[in-house]
Amino acid sequence: MLIGGVEAGGTKFICAIYDSKSSLIRCKIEIRTTQPEETIKNVFSWFEWAEKDIGKIDSIGLGLFGPLDLNCHSPSFGCIKKTPKSGWKNINFIKIFHEKFGIPLGFNTDVNSAVIGEGSLEALSDINRLLYITIGTGIGVGMIHKGQTLFDDSHLECGHMILPKLYNDKFSGVCPYHSDCWEGLCSGPAIAQRTHKTANQISGDDPVWEITIEYISIAISNIVLSLCPEKIIIGGGVRNAGLGGEEMFFRLLRTKFKSYVEQYSEQYSHDDFIISPLLGDESGIHGAFVMGKIAYDSKSDYSVITNTGKI
Repeated sequence: MLIGGVEAGGTKFICAIYDSKSSLIRCKIEIRTTQPEETIKNVFSWFEWAEKDIGKIDSIGLGLFGPLDLNCHSPSFGCIKKTPKSGWKNINFIKIFHEKFGIPLGFNTDVNSAVIGEGSLEALSDINRLLYITIGTGIGVGMIHKGQTLFDDSHLECGHMILPKLYNDKFSGVCPYHSDCWEGLCSGPAIAQRTHKTANQISGDDPVWEITIEYISIAISNIVLSLCPEKIIIGGGVRNAGLGGEEMFFRLLRTKFKSYVEQYSEQYSHDDFIISPLLGDESGIHGAFVMGKIAYDSKSDYSVITNTGKI
C-alpha cells in the first residue's frame, strides 16, 4: 500500500509517500509554510503530481503544528487554535485534506507525530515513558506512555512554560503571548533575534548557546520532575547549535542538565538519558506514515492517532 505523510511545521511542510511493500519512501518534498491558501494549494498540487507518477495513495497521516484541537466532541475539532503563526488560526487543515482526498486519515500534533515515529522503532520498544522535545521555529513536547500519547483529546504545551530569567539576560523574548516563556527565549526565532544572525552564521563559541542551553536545562529539569520520562529525545534545528554542531550541543546540554538534577536524583544523570533522534530529521514524517497505516487499518474517516505501530 501507499501511505501519504505530511509533517506540517511553522517553517516548512514535509510531504512524502511511503511504499509499505518495498519499505521505502518513494518521493518527498519540502514546501515553505506561507499563508494557508497558498501552502495548502502547493501541498495538494504536489500530491496530485505524485499520485499520477506512482499511484493513488491509500491513506494519509498528518502531524500538524499547533495548538491543535484534538477533542472529537468540539465544534472546532481538527482546527489550529491560537497560534503565533499569522493567518493559520481556526484553519481546519484536517477537514480540508480529508474532503480533498476522501481516504482514511490519521493525525496528531507534529511533535506527537515525531514521538510516535521514534516510539515505533524496535530500539526504543522497551521504553515505557518516552519524551520528545522539538526546538526549532517553536518548542513542542510530546510523550508516549506504554505505547500511547498522553492524551487523546488534548496535548502538552510545555513550550510556553514560564522560566525564571537568568540574572544577566536582558532579552525580552519573542513569544507574542508570554514574551519570556521557554519558546520565547530559546526557539530558533529567539536565537536569531538575540544574535541578529541566521543559524548557519552562528559559531559554536557564541555566548548565545550558553544562555540557550541554560534555559533548556531548566525547562527539561521541570519536565523530568513532572513526568518522569525514561528517555528524552531532542529534535529540531536548534540542536545543531549553528556552526557548533549537534555533538557540541548535546555535550553542553548533558553537563548543564546534570548540574541541576544530580544533587537531587542520580536517576537521570546517565549520558544516554538525553539523545538525538534515531530517525534524524525524519521522526515526524515517519510518525505520519505510522498514523496513516493505523487510520487505514481502522478504516476511519479521520481521527486522532495516539498509539505507535509498525508500517
